[in-house]
Amino acid sequence: MTDVWDADKAKQQASASGLHREADMEMRYIYPHWYTPRQLTPFYLRKKMLRAAEVKEIVTYALNQDPSRDVVEDGISAWSVDLMPADFPHLYEKFGEAFNEANEEWNFNLGGWVEPITCIRYEKNDFNNWHADYTDTDRTKIGFTTLLTNPGADFDGGELEMLRHGDAPLKKAGDAVLFPGYQVHRVRKVTRGTRMSLAGWIGGPEFK
Repeated sequence: MTDVWDADKAKQQASASGLHREADMEMRYIYPHWYTPRQLTPFYLRKKMLRAAEVKEIVTYALNQDPSRDVVEDGISAWSVDLMPADFPHLYEKFGEAFNEANEEWNFNLGGWVEPITCIRYEKNDFNNWHADYTDTDRTKIGFTTLLTNPGADFDGGELEMLRHGDAPLKKAGDAVLFPGYQVHRVRKVTRGTRMSLAGWIGGPEFK
């Protein structure tokens, strides 16, 4: 597998197969890299990526910071706090190893971190609409999401859905899923409680 992406072919395949109806209504832009080829694994699951003590450390830190409110038009409603490498070097090392392990499947040409690892807090009615992490500016090759709170116990709703592949099987705090930057996904609206998660992105050269 080589790090090659034919944007024109992808758009033709996407058009031929048709967008999910709800995604078609909600997506404000067409991402040329959104279509996941059938021969590639759409995501990579790591159960218990973080230990309970690590989850507690991150949640405690995040709740004691001054978060920023992320609202981009109608695209996302959530609070976020950046976790810097100097404060959490073990996280960057651990997720760096996970990126390399997942990339044995995709064989992308990876570079460095696109942005700091971010703790995102979704309260009731918060959400993140359909989007892809890869852009001409960020060029995210692989992204990840790790739960910090437990579905069902701490919150309802808030499922991470991969377009055409359904909900990512994140069951407990500490579980992580890694996925290609061109995979369109969303976080459904939280209907009860607080959903906290980590997100991070590794970039690289432009798909060719």
